Amino acid sequence: MTYSGYLGDCGNYHGWVVGVDINNPANVHGWATTAMGGGIWGHSGVASDGTNMFVITGNTFNTGGNWMGGEAIIRLQAGPTWTGQPTDYWAPVNWFSLDNSDTDLGGVSAMLIDVPGATPSQLVLALGKDGNAYLLNRNNLGGIAAPIAQLSVDSVIRGQSSATYRTSQGTYFVFRASNQIKAYKITATSPPTIVTAWAVTQNGQGSPWVTTTDGTNNAIVWVVGAQGDGQLHGYDGDTGAVIYAGTDVMSGTRKWNSGMAARGSIYVANDNKVMRSAFPEERLPLVLRHRLHLPRPLQLLLRLRPRQRQLPLQHLHRRPSQRPRQLRPQLPQQLRVRQRHPGPTPSPRSRARPRPRPTPAPRPTL
Repeated sequence: MTYSGYLGDCGNYHGWVVGVDINNPANVHGWATTAMGGGIWGHSGVASDGTNMFVITGNTFNTGGNWMGGEAIIRLQAGPTWTGQPTDYWAPVNWFSLDNSDTDLGGVSAMLIDVPGATPSQLVLALGKDGNAYLLNRNNLGGIAAPIAQLSVDSVIRGQSSATYRTSQGTYFVFRASNQIKAYKITATSPPTIVTAWAVTQNGQGSPWVTTTDGTNNAIVWVVGAQGDGQLHGYDGDTGAVIYAGTDVMSGTRKWNSGMAARGSIYVANDNKVMRSAFPEERLPLVLRHRLHLPRPLQLLLRLRPRQRQLPLQHLHRRPSQRPRQLRPQLPQQLRVRQRHPGPTPSPRSRARPRPRPTPAPRPTL
């Protein structure tokens, strides 16, 4: 069950994470902030590296300057349980000032980022309402201390979902700024740092998401101009160059929402309807690493050709009796020919040579 305030803070509340035993649903565990407040309201929910869970809390009340779980990245173990040790939480040194100004650290959910070559390489990122990006070692958060890296990336950040991706040129995170989509790169250094990658002006308030063709290649950052231009936009993950600029306007878009990719299309949920941007599968690099389930060979075939014509957005209105259309992507010509396994090289055969005939003797002339 999801519970949240109708308008901002909702009285006497705490930030909670609840766990239900799947083998015995009656066995329920939970963790909550000690102080009142500390809501966990990031749009993407709880993040996990497969072993631990990470959440970011907001401002707390009536603490008297004693930290009690607010304005922090919290690392939880299965259960959920929390050790309370500095390795399992981080709060900025000015957490009390953030509390008093309602400047939540937890305006965006925790983002887990791996940067090969960096020391440390397993990181967690927080984007606060103060406009700062905070980078931490997720294996040892460090308590109330300075982060590994910090950078002012916008005036205020809140409510949205952000995304991370890696290409041959580096590891990035991307989010919506005030009137822009911004991407930053995390350097593979010791310690890692945060540097500007690219930014594009974009009219709307939708959250970005990323697709690739195989996990690292052909990265595209997608976003909908929610409550703005209402259009779908796609940007090159390394440069920010426009890959796709939709012309069809979607109605009923809502801020902070992101879309999803499946079966060669992008889907966006709006007011009372779902919109689909339909593309032929062989043209669209919609291999979403954690959500799109396609056979590996098919993933490697999906590629967008940006100069080809754009297809319109369509409502997904289908009667229950209608069977879904089976998508049959066209394979490149070189993959349509069956490859035969070479057999053993045959031994050369000797050919019979014709026997020479004797030259006939000339006849005497009469």
